[in-house]
Amino acid sequence: MKNFLYLIYLLLLMACLLTPLLARAETDEISWSIQPRLTAGLMNYRFEYGFNAPNANQSSQTFNDYMPFMTAGAMLTYNNCFADTYFQQSVTGKDDLENKPGTELTFNTNNEFDRRDYALTLGCQAHKNVLFFAGYKAGQTDIQMASTKNWHYERIDESGTGTAEFESDGFFIGAAYTYPFGKGLDERLLSVKVALAKLDAEYHQHNSITRNNRAVGDGSTTFDDDWFLSGNTLGWTAGVSLTDRISFFKNHLYYRISLDYFDYDFDVDSAYLGITPVGNAEYEMKESMFSLQLQVFYPFQF
Repeated sequence: MKNFLYLIYLLLLMACLLTPLLARAETDEISWSIQPRLTAGLMNYRFEYGFNAPNANQSSQTFNDYMPFMTAGAMLTYNNCFADTYFQQSVTGKDDLENKPGTELTFNTNNEFDRRDYALTLGCQAHKNVLFFAGYKAGQTDIQMASTKNWHYERIDESGTGTAEFESDGFFIGAAYTYPFGKGLDERLLSVKVALAKLDAEYHQHNSITRNNRAVGDGSTTFDDDWFLSGNTLGWTAGVSLTDRISFFKNHLYYRISLDYFDYDFDVDSAYLGITPVGNAEYEMKESMFSLQLQVFYPFQF
């Protein structure tokens, strides 16, 4: 319901911004185009969560790696306005952790994860070099975990597996400035953009742990647990891009090189272990991504 209200608000805001532009467009020649595109890139993705409870050590978990990704998308333009959508999928990343032998506790953790995102954006050119946009975005990180722990002095062995999902979605609004340079067929476009996003997020983790106390000798025991965190944030995104024509395809095929970054620090408003609320602790969820990508697109004019 909350996201639906945000959508209504953004649609009304966009209508206020675009009405004079669309009215002006009625007096101009109508121009339609559709621009399918493919993108390849490399992202540095980082997700972390943690807690700090009274009378307990601070605990945190981080998933971070460089991951190639592919994106498919398309933009529909009508005079000075556009609608854009895309879907993005990364390959699997890894983030392993182990400590050195010789300590009382020896552990080894293997984490694998991938990331996918999609978005829908509406916007209009308000000035020759300035455009405003708003839209909806969503992302999901799927995580697979495996770990072993050995307490040598207490003679306890523990192994565990886990799965986790981090999901976020919400709405954003932003602006972009484009600076053209060069002349004629050699004209290039340098663009910068910033956006503010209001996102909700949920993190769910299921663990299955097997423990064997060799000092007691009563065999191994297995138990499961589930963690659930939810929160929200008001975060930002920024990017810069360079667009140029691929000369040997005449005037129709273009490429774009872009750098993008977002940083979201979520305020956790609820935490559960199983179905039991967990209090008296400070929780955090953070997500950031830096990406370098190359797009190739072809505009079809109508």
